[in-house]
Amino acid sequence: MTVAGIHDPRNIHDGSFRRVPASDNVALPREMRAIAEVYANGEPVTEAAAKLIQMQNAEAEKAKRNPKSDYTVVYIPPHFRYRIILFISALWVAFAIFVAISLSVPILLGRSFFKLFTARDVHDGYSFITGFYLLWACYIIGKAVDRMDKRRQRRGPDGPRAEFPVFLAKRSLLWLAKISYMLFFLGLVIPTLISLVMDFYIIMPIRLAVNPGLKPHIRIVDAWALGLLYAKIAVHVHRLQRPTLVMRGLNNVSVKSLMFDNSTNITSDRQQRLDPPRSLEGDQRNYWTSIWGIDTFTTLPCRGCVGITTYSFTPH
Repeated sequence: MTVAGIHDPRNIHDGSFRRVPASDNVALPREMRAIAEVYANGEPVTEAAAKLIQMQNAEAEKAKRNPKSDYTVVYIPPHFRYRIILFISALWVAFAIFVAISLSVPILLGRSFFKLFTARDVHDGYSFITGFYLLWACYIIGKAVDRMDKRRQRRGPDGPRAEFPVFLAKRSLLWLAKISYMLFFLGLVIPTLISLVMDFYIIMPIRLAVNPGLKPHIRIVDAWALGLLYAKIAVHVHRLQRPTLVMRGLNNVSVKSLMFDNSTNITSDRQQRLDPPRSLEGDQRNYWTSIWGIDTFTTLPCRGCVGITTYSFTPH
C-alpha cells in the first residue's frame, strides 16, 4: 500500500541475531563470553557458538536456573558497532560544543564589558563571572518586562491602560531608585557601620590594652569586608534558632521576591498575617529590611540580588 508515492517500511532483516543474557542476574563465569551468534530461531551459526551455548546452559542448570528464561535472542542491526561509536562520538562533540559555548560566551561578554572601563587585560575568571551575571541580568530584566506587560494587560477593562513604554519607564525608574537605595545602605553603609562598632567597642580596646602605644588605623574597604562577614555570621546564627516572627517575614520577602509592587503581599502570607504592634511598626520594618538586605548582599556573588520593593505592615 502506498500513500502519496511513499512505500510503507518493510520488515527486512539485513543484520544478524545474538543470544544474550536476558538480565544481569545470570549464572555466568567471568572468563566465559555472554554473547553467541545465532539465527532468528536461536540455532547457533557456528560450532564455536554451539559450544558456548552448551557451556552457558550447563552453568545455568548447575545453578538450578532455567536457560530459556536467562537468555534471549536479539536483533543486531548492520554496522552496529560503528553506529554505537558514531552515537557516542556525536554525544561527545555535542557536549564539547555546549561546554565551549557556556565558557566562551560569558568570557567574551565579560572582556567586552571590562574594555569599556580599562585597556588592561583582566583575568578570564573575572571576565567569566562578570559575563555570567550580565547574561543572568538580561534574563531577569526580560522576565520582569514580560511580567509588567502581562500585569498591565490584566488591569480592568473599564479604566484606561497606560502605554507600555511609559509604563515600563515609570516602573523601571521606581525599581532603580529602590535598588540604588538598598545597595547603598545595605551593601555599603550598614556593613561598614557594623564593622566600625565591632572595632571601636571590642577589638580596639583589647588591642590598646595589650599595646598602649598602638596608633589605630582604619581602612574603610577592610571595614566594609569585615562588616559583610559579621553580618553573615549574625544572620546564620539567627537562623539556627527556632522560627520567629522576624525570620518568617524574612522568608516571605526572600521567597515572594522583591520585584512585586504590592508590599502588603510581601509581608503577609495566606495562612498568617505578620502584624507587629503599632509601637514597633517602623522599627520592625527597618529591622526586617536590614536583615534581608544583609543576608542578600553577603551571599553575593553566589546567588545575586533580586529586585527591591517597599515594606508595609497592617496595624492592629
